[in-house]
Amino acid sequence: MRMSSRQRVYGFVVLCAVTACGSGPLGPGDKLALAEAEERWSASGISDYRVEVRVGCFCIHALPGFTELEVRDGQVVAAQAVDPDPDVESIPLDVWPTVPAAFETIERAADNGDVYSSLEAEYDPDLGYPSRVNLECHPNILDCGLSYELRNLEPLDSGS
Repeated sequence: MRMSSRQRVYGFVVLCAVTACGSGPLGPGDKLALAEAEERWSASGISDYRVEVRVGCFCIHALPGFTELEVRDGQVVAAQAVDPDPDVESIPLDVWPTVPAAFETIERAADNGDVYSSLEAEYDPDLGYPSRVNLECHPNILDCGLSYELRNLEPLDSGS
């Protein structure tokens, strides 16, 4: 059976798409889950919220416990340790991950297969925010890797 030129072009486009989807640490299903989660988050319209966050990384801002963040208009305005931890006070507010920052981290890592060997993300089923992000780097890259956990997100009234 001979393929028409139209079928060959279509086959080439599909091959390119499949190859491109497989080149980073996120597969096609993961990219779809990311897009759907971002859509749910955007549809929620939430810009003011409280959320508990735990960050793990090879950085000065890693803490073993959860910290409650208050976010207003996309900016962290307060951070308080869920369990007492004096180190939380010393961390600048602008380094804590907001929900959009967590999405950006996932998107940047998904496009950076040269650095990241694995990217796992889970999303809140209702609001779509990333509830868990885990980035693992290739073994030849030192002091690399990152994990976020976000939980108990509570929308705030703009006047609260």
